Amino acid sequence: MIKTIITILLILFYNAFLNAQSITGNLSQLINKPINLEGFNGLTTYPISSSTIDEKGAFKLTYAKADYGVGYLMSADEKPLFVILSGEDIEVVGASLGTVETIKITKGQENYSGL
Repeated sequence: MIKTIITILLILFYNAFLNAQSITGNLSQLINKPINLEGFNGLTTYPISSSTIDEKGAFKLTYAKADYGVGYLMSADEKPLFVILSGEDIEVVGASLGTVETIKITKGQENYSGL
């Protein structure tokens, strides 16, 4: 009985992990800074994912299919970047979230801004 329960839990966990979508990117001016993904539940926000931007400027945040709609990225510069969470992977590149003119979304049809 215990083995069956553990097996079911492992399958559910594995399935949830496979269904997770990601936001990856590179923000060259925010090295070693925290970055968060927030979602909206009505007019209130809730945390979805958080990470630290590495020494090369790279980061990865995950979100579930249940986290759909508008969300936003927030980093140490405290300038939000709004994204559409539609169940697809998203890639963001630029200098920082505060310098919008440098931001390009290179992956994710709902958010794509071109190169």
